[in-house]
Amino acid sequence: MHKIAKLFIVLLPVFSLLFFDISYGEPGPWKKLLPAYKNFFKKSAASQRAKVLQPKQIEKILNKRVWRANKKIYHKGGLIEIGGLLFVNEYPLVFFKEWPPELGQALFQDQPWLLAAGPRAQQNYVISLHNRLAATLLKERAQLRKDLQKNSARLQSEILPLTQEPFALQAAKRIPPNTQQILIGEGHGVEKISQEILSFIQAVQARNPGRQIVYLTEFIPQNVDLDYLLSIMRLLPKDAHYYHIFDWLKRCDIPIIGLEPSWVWMFQPPQVSVGNLFQLKPYEVSLWESLGGVYLRNQSWLRVIASARKSYPHALFIIHAGYGHTDYNAPFNISKMFAPQETFVLRVLKNEGSIFHAFSGGKYSYPLLGWKDKQLAYLAGCDAQIKVD
Repeated sequence: MHKIAKLFIVLLPVFSLLFFDISYGEPGPWKKLLPAYKNFFKKSAASQRAKVLQPKQIEKILNKRVWRANKKIYHKGGLIEIGGLLFVNEYPLVFFKEWPPELGQALFQDQPWLLAAGPRAQQNYVISLHNRLAATLLKERAQLRKDLQKNSARLQSEILPLTQEPFALQAAKRIPPNTQQILIGEGHGVEKISQEILSFIQAVQARNPGRQIVYLTEFIPQNVDLDYLLSIMRLLPKDAHYYHIFDWLKRCDIPIIGLEPSWVWMFQPPQVSVGNLFQLKPYEVSLWESLGGVYLRNQSWLRVIASARKSYPHALFIIHAGYGHTDYNAPFNISKMFAPQETFVLRVLKNEGSIFHAFSGGKYSYPLLGWKDKQLAYLAGCDAQIKVD
């Protein structure tokens, strides 16, 4: 009897349309029953959502999500548009070459439903996450390119003038007095860049006597024994340029906080194929450098930064990472969590590899760049930029 009653509710609007004349504007009984009809389906959907999904169901859902994300990202014929707006590590993900089971355990320890779903579902979760982000980024980059073209004259005419002082000191002098956090974005692996960054941090300290400074960095893992790590880094040539920064900070009693989650340090990054679904030989990038990987890392960093801010509410934060994490115009950059008027972003690089330079066609090859107008800084990605030889 109960099933018959449900069937009656479902079919009643159809019978109303068939048997009641509404051609003269009369409301008809079907309009009065419409809310009950909608409510029935809402309750039905709610009861379905209340059920606990099984791993196979989760895998099926994530397979569909990957398909939808791919359809969205390939909306205009493959990589023709993508190639002009995205870097290779931001291209759509196609498939993983490998996926260590232990990686899923570490990466999704706060998501038990995804742990239970298994490796294949976890891969699909990351692929769909990355490709949805890439689809959104395409629109943002297209708009950024238009805005840079529109403001090209202002960007060139309003560059702050240079003085005879060292570039690091000039950049430090441009930091507004109400700044609460300074983000330093670097191009990786260049000793001169690290030297310039250390000079900049020293200039910042000299200009803020008596104020506590806290240093947070991508280049140290979370919750690590810092003394032990420094004793190892001191012996490794490839890390020596970072060691000099950390050693100076430690001697100055400046707290050092690692941002990078342990799973980035523990696991050799899986290689993931990116590009066009129909390419015979797709590109390969590291998961940690992919758009989805950077997003997952940044989310972990933001939790550490928020916790540190509670511990040091009045300190001046210096956050040191790659400029792909710190630039104002980088995807889901960490500067977004701060008030713009309390944030200063410095970019230090050797090769002009930022999206700002890619869209500007080499117009800004200066040793020091900077803009007073925050709108221009947002377009350029930083308040100041130092280019080393």
